[in-house]
Amino acid sequence: QVSKTGYLRIYTIYCLVACCGYYQYRENTNVDLLLNFPNSATTVTLRFMILVSVVVGYPTIHFAVRRALMSILLGPDSPVITAQHVTQYHVAFTLCIVGAVSTFAMQLPGLKTAFALTGATATSWLMLIFPPAVYIKVHKGNLSGTEVAVAYAH
Repeated sequence: QVSKTGYLRIYTIYCLVACCGYYQYRENTNVDLLLNFPNSATTVTLRFMILVSVVVGYPTIHFAVRRALMSILLGPDSPVITAQHVTQYHVAFTLCIVGAVSTFAMQLPGLKTAFALTGATATSWLMLIFPPAVYIKVHKGNLSGTEVAVAYAH
């Protein structure tokens, strides 16, 4: 219940900021709303707060990514994944993921490219990977290797 209320409030605030920003500048609205304001202490403070929110929110997303990659590469039943303490594998995967994401982010010319890549990737996964994966999950253990290959081939 607390999460739902929190997300609803965040969504409401984002929508209000978007609507008010567009209403204020109309056709001259920049992609980054803060670019519409002159450089001042307030603008710098807002940029810093956005940076803090990204840095604080990154570990919550990173945990799921690291765990998924470790499961794929080391196997879902690996003792490294179920370990209650940080191992050298956790540190190595964390450094690799942060390095790869940082390098990718520095190479992007703009957010349009990131959204285009995300949309293209998500569409491909949605059309080509998820349907056979759901079929295999529904029939777990009842399919032979040939049937699994056929499910992905279609």
